Amino acid sequence: MNFDFGIARTQCNYISYVDEIFHELEVSSFKNLQDNLIRWSWTYLNRVNDYFAGEKADAVIQPIIHYNHKAHTYSMKGGEVFVGGEAYAGYADLIRDIPHDQDLNRIELLILEKLTMCCNGAPGLLKFNISPQTLIDTFDTDEKVTRFHNLLLNQNLNPALIRMELIEKPYEETDITLKSVCKRFWNFGISFAADDFGVKSQSHQIVLDLGEMIKEFKLDPISFKFKANQDLTKFLDNLAFIDYCRRLSDNREAIITAEALEDIDSLDFLITHQVYYFQTNLFCKKISVEEYKEIFMDMQDLPEEIVNRILSSEELLCKLKEKGNIFKLAKELELVS
Repeated sequence: MNFDFGIARTQCNYISYVDEIFHELEVSSFKNLQDNLIRWSWTYLNRVNDYFAGEKADAVIQPIIHYNHKAHTYSMKGGEVFVGGEAYAGYADLIRDIPHDQDLNRIELLILEKLTMCCNGAPGLLKFNISPQTLIDTFDTDEKVTRFHNLLLNQNLNPALIRMELIEKPYEETDITLKSVCKRFWNFGISFAADDFGVKSQSHQIVLDLGEMIKEFKLDPISFKFKANQDLTKFLDNLAFIDYCRRLSDNREAIITAEALEDIDSLDFLITHQVYYFQTNLFCKKISVEEYKEIFMDMQDLPEEIVNRILSSEELLCKLKEKGNIFKLAKELELVS
């Protein structure tokens, strides 16, 4: 029996085993005798069911912008994919539609599948959030990871350009370890990112455990003090931490990505200390996956002098906040051809 395309109005599922699907169907029949066996226990929430079952590419992406320190240009290199769009404003909005008795690990799996399918044929590096516990519990066999790999290929996505971002959440290991599960993905060329990376965070232990499988460190510069006259101790601590991150990234041929930059001073500070990847509204707000595909080639090689000119002007910064895309603004102002 083939469930590659789901069961009637149930969500399409490509990774779970047939017996797991049957189990969910059996449970749902007891919860709501008015539903038949092809409906999940929460199918009455038509919006969430339609979101998972629908073919529409309803997702958003936060672009990753790379600074080429040799050419002195900025270019889009990929992005982090999120729930968002017409059906749901974001992840929290979707979760509010899920009954409390549902397995959130399974919901995360459905979200991962949905976002993957939304990215059909998308260029560049694509990142997907997943908790370590969901990874351990869901991808507990080689076969399931192989199914995910096949899903990527069916969606015209290159596994070498797929990155799983391990969000900062506690997890427990039993016979199956996080490292062993990640190794299954790594064997297909899929890499990992450490989110909210910090020396005291659990993600730091993940970095040490996974070694070369970690290809990206995510930093949140908002918490950093970049000026010595504001807090000298904090400033020196941050310098040491960035240097530590850089050495870790060099050992793994990984990148460091700064999030949530707010001004040109922070940008200049990070570039001076060899942080060249940025995921921030300062360059581009979240956009639909469809728009991302359309504009990817146009968001390349924006000269540094133009970026600095826009970010240094209060008037142009106001226009940038309205436009939400520094590349589009530069063209609109005829600063580039």
